[in-house]
Amino acid sequence: MDLSSLVRDWEASHTPKPKSGLDYAGLQEWPPELLEAWLVPDEWKAQIFVCGGCLEWGCWSLLAHLMRQDGHVIWSHFEQPRRGEWSYDGLGPFVFDAELYDTQVKALLEDVRG
Repeated sequence: MDLSSLVRDWEASHTPKPKSGLDYAGLQEWPPELLEAWLVPDEWKAQIFVCGGCLEWGCWSLLAHLMRQDGHVIWSHFEQPRRGEWSYDGLGPFVFDAELYDTQVKALLEDVRG
């Protein structure tokens, strides 16, 4: 299952209004700037999804706390800024090998940029 499907399923079963705001853009549709933010070192908050309808930053974006630790990149503490009452407790954390993570994100960036 891909991450967008996992998040949609999570929202459908764990949020008070599960049928609205769930249209996230697929990886190939994301702006390169979004993906570049995933490569920042140490610790940061980044958008991991944007609205699938308009592809605008901040419109139905899903944020995650990203952290590099002990050779891993960890995604946790998810939040949907337009739905402050929604809790994503229990979604993740997702742990990636940092070297593989960087390789995949850079390859995706090249693909998105064409």
